[in-house]
Amino acid sequence: MNGQWYTFSLLFSSNNNSLSQATYQLSHPELGKLDVFLVPIGKYYPDCDEMVYECVFNLPADDA
Repeated sequence: MNGQWYTFSLLFSSNNNSLSQATYQLSHPELGKLDVFLVPIGKYYPDCDEMVYECVFNLPADDA
């Protein structure tokens, strides 16, 4: 391990405005299940009712 990390965030939008900051399980038919910590960051577009949530990932980089 070289001590380097891949850091990125993903934004999700939803019509469900009642999700609180918490850990949720995402599921994909090929990738499987993943627990992620979602944080509501607000409404992205002023004329849209969808709430935007952010999830930050920090993954260790492989040794080169």
